[in-house]
Amino acid sequence: MHKKHANAATCPFIKTTWARVNAGHSTAKIARYYISSILSAKQHNMGSIIATIGQDRYTTNIVSEREHALLADEPVAKGGTDKGPMPEELLAASLGACTCITLRMYANRKQWPVEQIEATVNVHYHTDNPIPVLSLNIKLTGTLSDDQKQRLLVIAGKCPMHKAITNPLVIETRVV
Repeated sequence: MHKKHANAATCPFIKTTWARVNAGHSTAKIARYYISSILSAKQHNMGSIIATIGQDRYTTNIVSEREHALLADEPVAKGGTDKGPMPEELLAASLGACTCITLRMYANRKQWPVEQIEATVNVHYHTDNPIPVLSLNIKLTGTLSDDQKQRLLVIAGKCPMHKAITNPLVIETRVV
């Protein structure tokens, strides 16, 4: 039983399993379903990102396991060469892209008439607090009702990057 649930009656895993048993599914079918669910979840894990910096002023090469590459850097005013976005901008880009993708998936699934989704993310700091504040503004183009727009606002808060940034994040750092 999942640790969040006090008893079997409230555990979604157990409730779903019993529903499948009561519907006449064999144990083998149920096992295959859950094994495929676990394997599918593992496929959603992101591969490694490798960031490498040499002796060039702050220019950092970033390569994903899927062989996508980009540069990060600092602006000239901070001693960099401005060959790529700053790390804070990459964080903002991650949130913006994830929000757009999540909203597009949801709108497509609901078959809502969303022509374009634009997410503008600003990173700023308050002088009395070193924690950055991200401001996310979403522009939706299409014929949407107020209820649909409100629902998309709720869904925006469910994108994986939003969850990662707003929940306690664990970073395990070690020198290898």
